[in-house]
Amino acid sequence: MWQLSLPSVYRGGLLMPIKTYRFNSTISAIQPDSTVTQLPPGAEIVIADTAEPDSKGMTAGTYLGYSVMVFQRDLDERAERRVTVKFR
Repeated sequence: MWQLSLPSVYRGGLLMPIKTYRFNSTISAIQPDSTVTQLPPGAEIVIADTAEPDSKGMTAGTYLGYSVMVFQRDLDERAERRVTVKFR
């Protein structure tokens, strides 16, 4: 069976590393229309491996297929993280 290390995964065609963060407590997120919402405990946010925080410290991701912005600090300090490879 083939094993690929994540840094060597091809980022432009069929494979793309993603990070999934699972929260055990409620966190705040901002929707594209600038509405602030609370995500419940157990929420999973998917972040592209190449995503970087903006000047306000927020990172773009998806929650249940919807675009959201979350604080990078919450991702770093309050979440469990898994890195997976997604086929496109």
